[in-house]
Amino acid sequence: MESHRINADHSVGEKIASLFQPDTLISAEYFDTVRGKGLSEPETKLMRAILKDAITSFQEYLGARDRKRKSLFREAERWIWDRDRDSVFSFDNVCEALGFEPNYIRKELRQWKEKTLAVEVKSTSHPSPLRGKGRKHHVHNGSVETG
Repeated sequence: MESHRINADHSVGEKIASLFQPDTLISAEYFDTVRGKGLSEPETKLMRAILKDAITSFQEYLGARDRKRKSLFREAERWIWDRDRDSVFSFDNVCEALGFEPNYIRKELRQWKEKTLAVEVKSTSHPSPLRGKGRKHHVHNGSVETG
């Protein structure tokens, strides 16, 4: 009877210890498991939120000057251009799970970034024709006077 109790205690201990073991499910195994069934609604929502947040951060914080926004931009940019597929939530895996082509999104974001930076450089290198001409505009009695 005592040996049965020792075995029962041992198996309970193993079960408890297994709760603290790292999850070794790699992304390929995960997607093989869910591919036939499709993603659940919560998983789909989470992946869409992750993708949306990254693209929004990439676009909103391009050219940011403060440290926090620069960091958010760099983090999003690294995630988007990282080709690692080991993580379930890598850019490639998230895109493919949602039915998007990751390389197409990268290409579009790269083109958007280049256009945006080109426009910013152009606007800062060519001052407005109204600036610096020494003309001042005043509003007086509802009409604009130049002087």
